[in-house]
Amino acid sequence: MADSTFSGDETAPFFGFLGAAAALVFSYMLDLAVEYIKEMGCTDISIIIVIVMRS
Repeated sequence: MADSTFSGDETAPFFGFLGAAAALVFSYMLDLAVEYIKEMGCTDISIIIVIVMRS
């Protein structure tokens, strides 16, 4: 059996930055959804949260 020296330290920064980028993208999409719902005339935040969570 081959001796493996892979410890995972080589890929950790890649997946760390990938997770941070995904969090930024999804938070921006949530912000756009809330702004769109507000433009439609719904200003109650509890209704907005329910609408966004169901979609």
